[in-house]
Amino acid sequence: LGGESFDASRKNHDVTGVLRLTWDSNKKQIQIEDDFLPPLPRATSYHGGAILGDTIYVAASHTQDENSRRLDTKAFWSLNLALPKDRRKWKSLPTWPGKPRYKMAMATAMFTEKESSPREQLFLISGGTWVKDESGEIDLSKFEYFDDAFRFDPATEKWTELASLPKLKEMRDIDTTGYRYDDGAHSWLPIGENDSKSDVHALFDDGPRAAAAAVEINDGQGRVLLFSGSTGRYVTMNVKDRPLFPAEVLGYDVQMNRWSVAGKMPSAVVTTGITRWNGRIVIASGEIRPGVQTRKVQSLTLDPARP
Repeated sequence: LGGESFDASRKNHDVTGVLRLTWDSNKKQIQIEDDFLPPLPRATSYHGGAILGDTIYVAASHTQDENSRRLDTKAFWSLNLALPKDRRKWKSLPTWPGKPRYKMAMATAMFTEKESSPREQLFLISGGTWVKDESGEIDLSKFEYFDDAFRFDPATEKWTELASLPKLKEMRDIDTTGYRYDDGAHSWLPIGENDSKSDVHALFDDGPRAAAAAVEINDGQGRVLLFSGSTGRYVTMNVKDRPLFPAEVLGYDVQMNRWSVAGKMPSAVVTTGITRWNGRIVIASGEIRPGVQTRKVQSLTLDPARP
């Protein structure tokens, strides 16, 4: 669904095309079918997507025009796969009540409204946006990372704001050698001879932690599981100095509207995908730190006796 490509000059650009990938067990290779579905209404990348029943949902954000200094317009589309191929088309739906964003996580889970039967709903969590300065250059100190969450009911086409992501103590070993944090500039800057070392726990432990570019999936037991995610707290460091992504797996109880720590990943990754396969939750590849990918495939078997 969409994504990013590049032209002859190697310049990146978003695309609208929808491809279908299938595995040919005889040839032992992936088959790619172009234009399997109508193109997205607008070229987009780093968007969120999920399938609920026979319907695909896509949440995306864009710039209004070339002068935009951040993502500033939202889109939420659906397409019904149950319709005959010649009648399939993307439908625009009401967008979530939060800010425009990319790298949001999306999943589905059963939810029971008061005095009604359970029905599957969509959950959109976290994300962020890049920001440019007045000269049009990317300004890392202005990037925004969101700790909010929302639920969408396809039956009513209404959104509900949920509990924000929780406060979590920093469990990683963050090496801030050579840096000090300037709160006014929202940046990690070179440490001076007379500067004191910044304490990451004092800086961040009392605030909710964003999880941009995380992946999420329901556990079939009333929770949405959110794996890792980018906090944005160290984005102004030199890329080579930024830490590994956090390993915590968060669990959102859909009925109680509350978060908890559900576990830890063996190797935290972001900017990837998640699926169920042969009774397991599988996460393939991803980034372990900014600009560093892994080919590792991780899987998880859930405990059916979880209280």
